[in-house]
Amino acid sequence: MTKLKLLIGLLLAIGGLAGCGKTADDSMQQSAVINSAGSTKEIRESGPMPEKNEQTEAQKEVTVILRTLADFAQQQLEKHDGFLPFGASIKSNGSLALGAGYVDEDGGDPNVILDFVFRGLRKQAMAGEIRSGGYCMDVRVVLPGKTEKVDAIQVCVEHAEGHSIEVFIPYAKDDGGDYTFGNYISQQDDFRIFYEGED
Repeated sequence: MTKLKLLIGLLLAIGGLAGCGKTADDSMQQSAVINSAGSTKEIRESGPMPEKNEQTEAQKEVTVILRTLADFAQQQLEKHDGFLPFGASIKSNGSLALGAGYVDEDGGDPNVILDFVFRGLRKQAMAGEIRSGGYCMDVRVVLPGKTEKVDAIQVCVEHAEGHSIEVFIPYAKDDGGDYTFGNYISQQDDFRIFYEGED
């Protein structure tokens, strides 16, 4: 059995990552059926995301984490043709950090890694160490009017002040090895990281 070596911490210089995002139409309203880890979910229609100059400070932090996670996932796809689940948070002092699970050469179970990343974020949230957090994973999506699943980046972000969002970014790889990324499909998400009930 592969031994999982796990680490939560700063992975890269965030400053360079935050400014390299690809453009996307965040106001796209669409519904889709999601199949991730054997579960099916329907994306509800949602309104456009607020313009940057209309966002509250909490919404701005959610956007920072969203774009950080999405950008890093896109980079990993373009460089390595895939990625394992990982997370990001804004700490109580305002610093931004990425966290991930590291695995041995044989790889690791994405569900185990996702659970580790999620539990790490939740533990920090309950301790008041972070004010916003999110996680990202590779999923399969059935888009409206289609019958076949396509690949997508899934990003879930929450803020302690009550904001939550779930975003899916469809992607495809062409015969030349280049990736194209579709428009953001977004909806309000349930609270999991900052949920105050019992686990």
